[in-house]
Amino acid sequence: MMKRSLHALLSALALLLSPAASAAPIGQPPALPQPVDAANAAYREGLAGLVANNLAASEAAFRRSLSLDPKRADAMLGLAEVAFRRKQLDEAKKLIGKAVDAEPRNANAHASLGRVHALDRAYDKAEQSLKQAIALDITLVRPRMDLADLYATALRRPADAVQLYRDVIAIAPEHAGAHYAQGVILAGMTNRVDQARSLLEKAAVLEPRNPLPALALARLSAATGDMAAAQRWLAKALEIDPQQSEARELKGDFLHAQGDATRALEEYKAAAATLATNGMALTKIGSIHQRAGRTNEAITAYRDSIQRTPENAIALNNLAYLLADKGNLKEAATFAHSAVRAAPNNAALLDTLGMIEHKQGKHREAVATLTQAAQAAPKSGLIRFHLGLAHVAAGQKDEGGKALRTALELEPGAEWATEARSSLSRLNGD
Repeated sequence: MMKRSLHALLSALALLLSPAASAAPIGQPPALPQPVDAANAAYREGLAGLVANNLAASEAAFRRSLSLDPKRADAMLGLAEVAFRRKQLDEAKKLIGKAVDAEPRNANAHASLGRVHALDRAYDKAEQSLKQAIALDITLVRPRMDLADLYATALRRPADAVQLYRDVIAIAPEHAGAHYAQGVILAGMTNRVDQARSLLEKAAVLEPRNPLPALALARLSAATGDMAAAQRWLAKALEIDPQQSEARELKGDFLHAQGDATRALEEYKAAAATLATNGMALTKIGSIHQRAGRTNEAITAYRDSIQRTPENAIALNNLAYLLADKGNLKEAATFAHSAVRAAPNNAALLDTLGMIEHKQGKHREAVATLTQAAQAAPKSGLIRFHLGLAHVAAGQKDEGGKALRTALELEPGAEWATEARSSLSRLNGD
């Protein structure tokens, strides 16, 4: 499956057999069991236990394999998988480290170590271990996929990710995950849309019961303005899995864009209910409530969103704005600072923080924050207006007047323009 479980990122043990494992030659009577043969048999039993999710039997078999062959890395990796499924993460990491020490040229051991480093967010070490796994066995797919995923996400090297996904497809042409992941990356590149669509359509054929390719094609079609195709692909994703959270959320987006906020709200609620990590659906619920003037409901939704996704800059910013509007400036400032940490150079977030600082009487801090916001969005009259007010409050009248005049030049018909002109008149003594 493309949407791999977390334990699958640690090891692909159910797919691995020891290179030493083999049956007796055909036509010869079976020899008396040697320790290594018994170790192989026990190892296979451990794998079968993993497939059946019988962890007790699997652990016993892997330990028996190790008692017969104490340096057997794949049995150690099997025990690591058992420990991981039991959520004994430290024990799993220890066993993987032992496997690498026992067999330094075991590609699967280095691949598992790379996944451990990735889980620990030690991304440089993860990259090094995964590269070593690939070098030790050029036919392995899993470390290439893991390294590609690392480049696509944490390390933000999409071009390197695309190349690795291509390498996977060259090794395993029917690998749906590589088609899907490469297609998702290329979908974000304006000159690669056709290639992205082809890859995603291939992924949809390879895994017809997985809703993710259809969902990605719905998004791609919407981004290119083909809403008829977008609706068809979204319907396909929901036909495969009617409760797929991201598909329900996208359906809500389409309804909201059509002006149907009521039905959009229903879809966002369904999306939030079916996936405990979907904080963005809750953010969109908050936004609908906020626009409708239902402030308390919006605040609740934003708080719930932040509980699920603590670095959700939109929810943090919007919650800060609403709390400040209700006079809760101390808590508002806390959320506004968190929003800026999550997205440091976002002009809108800096503007919110700057205005909260201004309301708190921290006018010089507000000037510094709003100056940064103005630099990030030099064409925003609203931010220049706020900067002008902060300058004036800080006693910097010349700078305040300059910022207010610039704001009016940029947006002379804005709803705040009357207040800006009044502020300029007061500065000029009119």
